[in-house]
Amino acid sequence: MNHRINIGLDVHARSVHGAAFDLLTGEVRTAKLPAADGEVLGWVLSQGRPLDLAVTYEAGPTGFHLARLLQENSVPVLVCAPSLVPNDSGTKRRKNDRNDAIHLARCLAAGQLHPVAIPTATCEAARDLLRAHRVCQSDLKGQKKRISSMLLRYGHVWPKEKSTWTREHRDWICSIDLGQPDAKRAFDVLYEKLIYTEQLRLSLEREFCRMASDPEFSHTVVNLNCLRGLFTLSALTFAVEVGDFSRFTPKTFPSWLGLVPSEDSSGESHSTGSITKMGNYELRRILIEAAWKNDRPFRPDRTPRIAKALEKVSPECRTRALAANRRFAKRWADLSARGVKRHKAAVAVAREMATFVCELALID
Repeated sequence: MNHRINIGLDVHARSVHGAAFDLLTGEVRTAKLPAADGEVLGWVLSQGRPLDLAVTYEAGPTGFHLARLLQENSVPVLVCAPSLVPNDSGTKRRKNDRNDAIHLARCLAAGQLHPVAIPTATCEAARDLLRAHRVCQSDLKGQKKRISSMLLRYGHVWPKEKSTWTREHRDWICSIDLGQPDAKRAFDVLYEKLIYTEQLRLSLEREFCRMASDPEFSHTVVNLNCLRGLFTLSALTFAVEVGDFSRFTPKTFPSWLGLVPSEDSSGESHSTGSITKMGNYELRRILIEAAWKNDRPFRPDRTPRIAKALEKVSPECRTRALAANRRFAKRWADLSARGVKRHKAAVAVAREMATFVCELALID
């Protein structure tokens, strides 16, 4: 950003420290403000015309509502990645909110900050709903574990090693007599909570069908549904968590997801290690799970879901999706022929999938 007045905001839940750095005069004006959007906006606009201003603050738990408010008032704003803000020894030795705001303003003027994408209000709300669904899934897993552990303490073990939590398994659980009334009451509480959480998860999944048809996400969801291993929920997760795919290219997207090998090289020594695991964990998990669906040859005539999805996309997307699915299966076969362990092959295929996810999302 090339603006006359660069403003850094150190934003907290109950207070905001602001620092305005004037490039022409070198003057730095600071203020401590209450954490009210109106107060912060008023102080920012008092520093000069909106065209002369540029504002930055660090991404964090306070979200992006302040950034969207500043944008609505024609003030350029950059929400920066906290881990990539440069620090010098002086900044570290005298760290307080006022100095942090001044440091952000100076870094903004020098062009040293790395921006993060500012989601729309709709996109941010959709993210929260998806994350609430993941909380339900985690609660379900924990609740099932608690019920199984309680039954084990009373000497009841499901006779079959697999096929747990099927209708047959649930009927067996409900038929158990624990003997003690208090134990029975405790079991009923756990089981009722399990049923409630399952119903809550199903209600959220019905909401996702509505979200997938939203114009902001529908294009990405329809295109990504053409890839084997990606379904409506996983495609919607990509649309919501990534937002604007134009920030990436197919070559850079796997790196953003942390699916590229780490490296420790110097001079004549070249060493690569495991994947970096940077970026969004949930998206990386989805791709690796989807990669396991590609460990057998791809036959469009035997995958009716893919065939139906291909009918809804453009010819260009259809051609690239078919090529992608064949490539994933061939990659699995090549890695297996070389004796690569299956879990490593899954990660390698997931990296390939990331490039095509980005490519398909960018196709009109």
